[in-house]
Amino acid sequence: MATLVKRCPVCGWLELGQYQCSNCGVDVSMEEQVDPDVLALAESKAKTEALNQLPVLILNFPWGTVFVDEQLNVGRDPDYSSIADDCEKYANVSLRHAEVRISTEGYLLTDIGSTNGTFVNGVRCTPKFPTLLENGMVLSFARDLRAGVVLQICQ
Repeated sequence: MATLVKRCPVCGWLELGQYQCSNCGVDVSMEEQVDPDVLALAESKAKTEALNQLPVLILNFPWGTVFVDEQLNVGRDPDYSSIADDCEKYANVSLRHAEVRISTEGYLLTDIGSTNGTFVNGVRCTPKFPTLLENGMVLSFARDLRAGVVLQICQ
């Protein structure tokens, strides 16, 4: 038999056998108990539906168009990046430079600690701090490698 939990109606925190939310202090004694396996399935379905509503990300690199599905790693290391062969022409791009990944908020660009930086519209990104991508942005990986951002809604 599964252990039942209560979800705080204010902050969404999950409580196991408590009468008060340990996160925000709200009384949860009257909240309905939920099977955590059922809750996880519902949250997974909600996340999938949210991701299905996002536009497709297209990056226009000098060598051509790259469609980003869930994640694109940018760098010269072939064990890290599917576009390493194309990045190899840009010596100032780090072996493991940046990543673009999908989230429920949209597509996020993160410099993962590159030597020469990652830039959005000419402004250097803070390493390890994700930047939400928007249509029309210009990304620069180090000084020379650029990519235009296209967010396209699919019907």
